[in-house]
Amino acid sequence: MQRDEGPVPHISGYITVVQESRFRLSTLDGRSILFLLDRRASIEPQDLPALLSPRRVRVDFAEAPKRKALAALDVRAEAAA
Repeated sequence: MQRDEGPVPHISGYITVVQESRFRLSTLDGRSILFLLDRRASIEPQDLPALLSPRRVRVDFAEAPKRKALAALDVRAEAAA
């Protein structure tokens, strides 16, 4: 069952750790969040190392029931400010 509830939630920060399809994001407010690339993600696991800090990224995500990580649907570098 697919729901359309409007905009996809997103968060910005810096990827600090990458392991296979998992990565940890350090948010701009100091939180550390674990993500797992969703099977529908717009990128592949081999693309993650290129996005490691110091590049600021935006992650569109979904809740992942019964998992400790959020499901990353899209990960992309943000434009320099």
